[in-house]
Amino acid sequence: MDCLFFKCSTDSFMKIQMLSCCLFCAQIVVGQSFELSPLPSNAALLPSKAVKKFAPLAPLTLPFIDDFSYAGPYPDKNLWVDDKVFINNTMAHQPPSVGVATFDALDRNGKPYGQAGEVGSADTLTSQPIDLSGVTGADSVMLSFYLQPKGLCYPPNYGDSIVLEFKRNTNVWEQIAGFDGLESNRLDTFPPFVYKNFVLKDTRFFHAGFQFRFRNHGRLNGTYEIWHLDYVRLGKNRRTTATYEDIAFTQMPPSMLKNYTALPFKQLKANVLEISDSLEINVRSHFPTAVPITDSRVSIREAVTNTLLFSPYAFITGNFNPNVLVSTGQPLLPIANLRSAITTGFANQDSLVFETDYTLINQSQAAGAARNNDAVRRRTVCANEFAYDDGTAELQFTATGTGVQSAIRFKANVADTLRAVRFAFPHINGDAVQNSFNLKIWTGNLNNAPIYTKLNLKPIYPDKFRDTLQAFTTYQLTDSAGRPVIVPIPAGDFFIGWQNVGDVKIPIGLDRNNLKSAYNVWQFLNGVWTAVDKPLGAVMIRPVVGKYVPNGSNTLKNEELALNQVMRIFPNPAQSVLQFEFLKDNGSDFKIECFNTAGQCLKTEVLQNNLLELNTFATGIYFLKITDLKRNLIFKHKFAVVK
Repeated sequence: MDCLFFKCSTDSFMKIQMLSCCLFCAQIVVGQSFELSPLPSNAALLPSKAVKKFAPLAPLTLPFIDDFSYAGPYPDKNLWVDDKVFINNTMAHQPPSVGVATFDALDRNGKPYGQAGEVGSADTLTSQPIDLSGVTGADSVMLSFYLQPKGLCYPPNYGDSIVLEFKRNTNVWEQIAGFDGLESNRLDTFPPFVYKNFVLKDTRFFHAGFQFRFRNHGRLNGTYEIWHLDYVRLGKNRRTTATYEDIAFTQMPPSMLKNYTALPFKQLKANVLEISDSLEINVRSHFPTAVPITDSRVSIREAVTNTLLFSPYAFITGNFNPNVLVSTGQPLLPIANLRSAITTGFANQDSLVFETDYTLINQSQAAGAARNNDAVRRRTVCANEFAYDDGTAELQFTATGTGVQSAIRFKANVADTLRAVRFAFPHINGDAVQNSFNLKIWTGNLNNAPIYTKLNLKPIYPDKFRDTLQAFTTYQLTDSAGRPVIVPIPAGDFFIGWQNVGDVKIPIGLDRNNLKSAYNVWQFLNGVWTAVDKPLGAVMIRPVVGKYVPNGSNTLKNEELALNQVMRIFPNPAQSVLQFEFLKDNGSDFKIECFNTAGQCLKTEVLQNNLLELNTFATGIYFLKITDLKRNLIFKHKFAVVK
């Protein structure tokens, strides 16, 4: 395997051999008709068009610490003055702490800064002013951080760069260091995070309005030139080593399921062996010496009914060695009790949300150490869909070739009814709305005739119609007249497939954090169905089953798409309020009725101030019936509440 190298333009950056991985390269591989490529937009940033640039605050005092271990998607406005980078916990590989700041070529709304071929400065992350007026060189003030090119995304090429700049007392920015991209653009290797530090010695930086910033430079038309920043610290009397009195989770907990990230509750209850036997734990100690964990806990709670499924128990014992990533699968000790509770309980529920919580405590952590990285939570939704992905894409998977067919394998534990299929389409430049594909469904094996075929569908991009954190397009299964149909699927394997109509490309999101679907991707080449022989990640296609017909996006007659022509409803998931944004003023009043999954009406009101309060709503799935009182039209909307 080729080695990749990190090179530095103005700083003596060490040469680092890359860690290998089993993911495919960006290039098309002989014998397999697909390619992986960068995302040209970021759906997670699209809902925030109303967010304003952060206002400067009164100068901060030392120490300055940010490890980005919070929800995002924007940086903490109390520490930073701009909001161009993307705070996330999915795009980096083995970060020092959960959560990173990702630099790419997308603006604060998730759109490219420029067109194909354009090169220039892209994302910037600038600190709030910091008062260093009373500081001298004897105070050993040092800025340190960790930096990683590429991570799980697309690499910065050699010649692209990210730079560090300090603001002088003359209000002029001075470049302190620059880091070049990689000599290879292979996607099957992961460069590690590298620790860097810079001691402030020059008096021109010791003033009341000192700031520092990072800026990346490269292509401006998508998620190219990816850099991840973590653990930024500025303080006095600093050691030049990377050690720091902090213990941190480095990743979110995994799905509590063995094979999926989401599974219909009916399917889970039919086979509770779908629940994983162990949970992966990823923790790193930044202490200079081996230290113990004072306390640690793992628990799983069903959030809709607020049922604690077992008492929290310790999962980490013994000492942690300094600056070593501990990644291990811990046995899920009360697994028998958990499976029994799901088998015998929740008789009146058809949608559940399981929350896996990890917490740890070390009493000797530094006073300024981030506490957000001591507790992480993962939600596993068991409602009406199968999913291998976590809802975020790091790259896009594109089947290439005229008429090529691809399929993803799923398994039903009990017979069910298929209602729809959801695709995550990354929004490419100029999009692919003129391209067509055929949707096909098989049961048993791919050599059987498809049990359902829908011809000449086109990609639909949800952000064109509404603000959404869940950038999936729902294709309701319909007959030739456009009427909804139910497609029965027996227990066993079934396949969701798509076929290019002509020599076109249909990019679909690829989640590289999850290899659960690694060997469930198939392609029809040279007259034979062949399993893709190396893990790719999770191709973001989700079959929807159950009793309810979901809102679709594949026809202009559909209620959801009609609603999107009248208003946008966001966020989804929501916490305490739903917002309604009207695309045009029709002078009408709207009656809002809110139902739970049991069909109970929980709230009825005429919409006021374009807001619907949700403070009394528990975590779960809900449905809106929206009546246009002027035109006597009825719309429906499904949303989730997550507390």
